[in-house]
Amino acid sequence: MINYVVCCWFGPRGSKKYSALIEGDKFYFINQHLEFLNIYSKGDIEKATFVVNSRPDEDTETIEKFFAEVKLDSGIKVDYLFRDNKDSNGLVRGSYGAWNDVMVKDITADTNIEKFLMFEDDYILVNEDCVYPYIERCTKESPLVCSYVMKPNQWCIEHLSHAGLVCVDKMIAKKIYQSL
Repeated sequence: MINYVVCCWFGPRGSKKYSALIEGDKFYFINQHLEFLNIYSKGDIEKATFVVNSRPDEDTETIEKFFAEVKLDSGIKVDYLFRDNKDSNGLVRGSYGAWNDVMVKDITADTNIEKFLMFEDDYILVNEDCVYPYIERCTKESPLVCSYVMKPNQWCIEHLSHAGLVCVDKMIAKKIYQSL
C-alpha cells in the first residue's frame, strides 16, 4: 500500500503566477491533488498525507476545518499534519523535513504502508498511469526513485532533486532510521 505524501506551503512562492493562484484560493494545489485522488481507482493508495510546513502566523484553524470536511469517493483516507518549517537549529527543512516526518510517523506506528509517493503541492499527476513508473522501479535494490538528481559540485553533494515525484520503499527507510 502507498502513502501519497504532499508537502504544502501557504506562503509566498517564487512564481508570481503560483502566488496569485494561492492568493485566490489558499487550497488551490491541495484541491488539485484531492481531485486526482478522488478519481484514482487502482486501489493501492491507502492514504494521502498533507504536511503543512507552517509559518508562525499560519491560520491553522482554517486548514483544520478544510481537512475535516474532506471526504473522497475513492475511499482513500486523508490525513494532515502541521510541522514547523524550521528545525531546532533554525534551519529550514522544507519538503525533505515534511517527507521525513511522515515516514517516521508511519514507521513508528508500524502501518501497512509499503511505499511513500512524495510530492510538492504544485506537482500534480495527470492520470492514474503516472504513479506506476515510480512504484514499479521502487524496489529493495532501488529503494529511492526520483525524476532528477543533482550532480555533485563545489556547492553541494549529490542528492535527489524533487522537481517531480519521489518514491521511497518503507522497509529500507525503516532500516536506515533504525541504524541512526
